[in-house]
Amino acid sequence: MHQRITLNVGYDQPQEAWDAVMAAYRAMPGWIESDDMPHWFGTESDERYVMASVEPSGIVLEGKMEAFEWEHWVADLCTRLSIVLGRPVGDAES
Repeated sequence: MHQRITLNVGYDQPQEAWDAVMAAYRAMPGWIESDDMPHWFGTESDERYVMASVEPSGIVLEGKMEAFEWEHWVADLCTRLSIVLGRPVGDAES
């Protein structure tokens, strides 16, 4: 099932914040080290993947996984990002 969420992390964060975001990304289950966009579990051509991009509206996560797993995975990432950024991170549209 295709999933998408925008997190309330603006593109204009200082470099220290982006370094912390990358550390949180790397700590997440399924992380794939790459010079490309941050991604987990696989790529768009795989049965299961998550990828992140930074847009003016915030960090956009999109991927393909079951809703239950997606919700837990995103909640875990939001918790980690909230800790490293020192503020609540969640759905930008809520």
